[in-house]
Amino acid sequence: MAIQPRSRPAAKRLVTEPVSTEQRKFGVTKGVTREAWKFGIYGEPGVGKSTLASLCAEAEFADIEGSMLDLDVAKVDGLECWEDLREWVKQQKINGSVRGIDSMSKAEDWCTDYIIRTKTKDGEHATTSIEDFKYKAGAKFVADEFRLLLSDIEHSFMSGVSWILIAHDKIDWYRNPDDKDFRMHNPDLLENKDVSIRADFIRFCDHLAYIGKDVAVDKGKATGGETRTIYMDGSANRVCKQRGLAEEIIPWDIDDDSLWELLKTKKAGDS
Repeated sequence: MAIQPRSRPAAKRLVTEPVSTEQRKFGVTKGVTREAWKFGIYGEPGVGKSTLASLCAEAEFADIEGSMLDLDVAKVDGLECWEDLREWVKQQKINGSVRGIDSMSKAEDWCTDYIIRTKTKDGEHATTSIEDFKYKAGAKFVADEFRLLLSDIEHSFMSGVSWILIAHDKIDWYRNPDDKDFRMHNPDLLENKDVSIRADFIRFCDHLAYIGKDVAVDKGKATGGETRTIYMDGSANRVCKQRGLAEEIIPWDIDDDSLWELLKTKKAGDS
């Protein structure tokens, strides 16, 4: 029997969309254009993070940790879980307003609880911990979900809303092969070799301030002093950043609101 040659399939016609002849035009704006900011604050317990935030008189806070119960500030009612927090953030669209979350570390706890309650991996729910998910997938689930909150805040920020985002402090020790090991202050958010909510948060903030108690030395003994300093300079022992501010290190008395005066920025078109 003669072998019939295999026929080739007919070549498919490439369908291309018509090329638009209309070019998108882009304008240019010169000068200061910032209209809002995202200000991160972290520091050790009791240093005054919530107190500093409360001195921003026009701010309203999601006090999900209860750190502001004794402070005379506007606090949002009815926030009980992760879903509530995200819904509230999405509703914040008033240009020129200031909103805050105290704290983002607690928000991460709520996010973790949400993942445990709702997420499945290979058809299995977690029971009490994200470690219940196989292959260490729980941390990635939490990080992916937490980024949705950052996205919600970003959309609000683009509407002209400024944000004060408070986190706890975590001291990490880093090995130095050439000298002594050193410690560094970081926001207390999820950080491991696979995912890092901490890194996302640091990149997300326009300014990240570490509040520290000044050290008093008496007869060779160092103790925490009564005064505090707001650091936005970054150093070998703390993660900080700032964008466009005139000052990086600000001595702070407990009732001094000059930081928030510093953050009042010119808007587009202002002289």
